Amino acid sequence: MSKSVMPRRAMSIPRRHHHNPIFLLQRWADPADGKICVFRRLKRKVVMNRYTPRSTGYEQDLYAVMSRSDPAARQDIELNYLQRIDNNAARALARIESPEYEDVDRTDSEAWGDFLLSLYFRNPRSVTYLRELVAQTDPERFADFESEYQTRRRPEDPPNLATLFETADQSFRDEAWASLFIRMLRSQRMAAQISQMRWAVIRSEVEIVVGDDPLLHSNGMNQHDSYLALPIGPDRYFIAANNQETINYLGQEAAAGRLARAFNRAQADQAVKRVFALKATHKLMLRKHLCAKPPAKGHRQSWLLPKA
Repeated sequence: MSKSVMPRRAMSIPRRHHHNPIFLLQRWADPADGKICVFRRLKRKVVMNRYTPRSTGYEQDLYAVMSRSDPAARQDIELNYLQRIDNNAARALARIESPEYEDVDRTDSEAWGDFLLSLYFRNPRSVTYLRELVAQTDPERFADFESEYQTRRRPEDPPNLATLFETADQSFRDEAWASLFIRMLRSQRMAAQISQMRWAVIRSEVEIVVGDDPLLHSNGMNQHDSYLALPIGPDRYFIAANNQETINYLGQEAAAGRLARAFNRAQADQAVKRVFALKATHKLMLRKHLCAKPPAKGHRQSWLLPKA
């Protein structure tokens, strides 16, 4: 008697690319229905709707290399880079927050550092900027790479990099963007800087919101008072700083309620399109601040330490 064979499920090819990862947005979900408040600006109004974390915080095909014919290859960055980064970060964060967890081991440090690094580049504003950047053909843009190109150029290749990009098809530009994006996700220099900072989780009595470009920083990463701040729930921040004094100061500001109010405004100002929250009580602040201070193209806003 022959056995029936169950058909193997085809691999799911994700087209919803979450710039705000599901594991992070879930921390703002209302236990009653599993939904979060999503605020966005509609002309002069700020409107609010409620969605599950899986149904918001994404753009269709945001990281796709659309000129590739194979569906899985088209979604390579999402499948083989960002999903892995997010899965590893979710596990690392659960351990970092644990009261029994005293020292961050290398595996968790690298996983969480990779995730923080990804937040610099994965929001829709940064992705759009990088795509525009590789489409430019300004000769000055290629000056630093021209000598290397000339060394490797074959007789049948265009005479210089500017001509190469001018005559390139969309497939070439897509691949150039994908290569650049992956290189930035794997930046050893930036990852090392993050891992060398002091890390802390700071609690807040004032409710915290999170935007769709959620990583705040001050003075880059190289200055004495530089810090990174990421909301990791409606009542807590992850902080990375170059000295303990900065962490202590931010902790004092959080205890006084000032940190969340300052950083909530910063999340709104810096947002690309949306801000996410547990409760619908932030509309008045968001009317003034949502998408009010987007950074210049290719730059990140620097948020100074909030003053008492």
